[in-house]
Amino acid sequence: ESAAVLLGPASGGSGVAAGIGAAEGPNTGAELMPSRDELQGYRTLFEGLDPSGSGRLGPDDIYDLLERSGVDPLESSSILQMSDVDADGFLTVGEFACAVHLLSCRRQGLPL
Repeated sequence: ESAAVLLGPASGGSGVAAGIGAAEGPNTGAELMPSRDELQGYRTLFEGLDPSGSGRLGPDDIYDLLERSGVDPLESSSILQMSDVDADGFLTVGEFACAVHLLSCRRQGLPL
């Protein structure tokens, strides 16, 4: 699948998580939870960006994905920092899934 499909619509469209966070009231966090299918898509995307099979992606590996996301570069940078749990400058598949899902949520207008 392409990154654009996995990241979902730029705003409120018919993506997998679209509309979930549209309910009124405070953000409960439930709308930020990826589905099993989304997680599998993120893993597939990760594997496509990691042809050597190292199990980690650096900033250069995901630069194009961040650019295509349409998310403000400062927010993208914050998302990467939040997702890089061990702060080693690389993303494991789990950290990558977190980052891509947060990018998708931002594209849909959800707050972080």
